[in-house]
Amino acid sequence: MEYYAVMKPLYLMFIYLSSGDQHNRYINNSRDKSKENFTGISGWNGFDFEIINELVEEGLLELSDSKKTLTMNKRAMEIAREILKKVNIQGVDRLLEQREYHEEYINYISKLEYDAR
Repeated sequence: MEYYAVMKPLYLMFIYLSSGDQHNRYINNSRDKSKENFTGISGWNGFDFEIINELVEEGLLELSDSKKTLTMNKRAMEIAREILKKVNIQGVDRLLEQREYHEEYINYISKLEYDAR
């Protein structure tokens, strides 16, 4: 699907830039924003459901059962960051610098992730 091939990187970039950090509140202290309980970034805007569904099927996004929360996982964050590094848009470098700590989250393997392997 050509449309999807073009829209996928755009959606990943937009979701990445417009979302906020999400931490699993049931692991450790809910107020403790550590690498151990980091799950991805989350946000939700009026996107094309076909594209969202494809990204979910690829395992890059998770959509809550209520369809109110869209979460981008570490793999998708890594792809989005790589795409953003390649585009020539004023201000992207600064935005990536502000979220440089995501590199640590992306590369960190929590106990739950390790056990799931």
